[in-house]
Amino acid sequence: MVHLCLNIIFFEKTQDLFLVQNIFSETRYRHGDVPSRLDYVFTDEEGLINDVDYLSPLGKSDHVILSWLTTVEPQESLSNRQQKFVFHKADYSSMKLQLSQVNWLEMFNGKDVNTCWTLFKDTMHDMIQKYVPLASPPEDKKNINTGRLLRRRTVRMIESECVLEEI
Repeated sequence: MVHLCLNIIFFEKTQDLFLVQNIFSETRYRHGDVPSRLDYVFTDEEGLINDVDYLSPLGKSDHVILSWLTTVEPQESLSNRQQKFVFHKADYSSMKLQLSQVNWLEMFNGKDVNTCWTLFKDTMHDMIQKYVPLASPPEDKKNINTGRLLRRRTVRMIESECVLEEI
C-alpha cells in the first residue's frame, strides 16, 4: 500500500510542476518478468526532447540505454523586441471568474486523459492570451546568454549542485 501511495505522490508532483514526460515505452526487460517503464526523462517544456532511441542494455543490465536529441536554440536577439507575457500584471480576478464558469465535468466527460489535458491546456492558453498583458523587453538590456535561455530556477539548481559537488 505504501508503494502505491509513493507512486501517486510522484505522479501528482510531476503534474503539479507541469513536467512533460518524454519516455513512452518500456525501459526494463528481465527474463520471466513483465516489461516495465522505470526510467523517465522529464522536461519543463514540450519539444525539448526528440527522437528517443531505446538501445540494447549495457553489460548485464536489464535497463535499456536511452538516447535522444535535445533541442537547443540560440536566444533571439533583443533587437527583435519579442514581446513577453507579464504575469505579475495579469487580471487574475477576471481569469478566475471565467474559469469558474467552465463546466469541467461536461467538458471532460467521456474523453481520454490526453484529450482532457489538451482541452485544459488550450483553455489556460486562452486565459493567458486574454488576461495577461504583453510587454517588450527594455532596449538597454544586454544579451549575455549565448545559448538557450534557462529558467532562473534551473540555473540556481545547477549552481547549488556545483557547490555541493565541491564540498
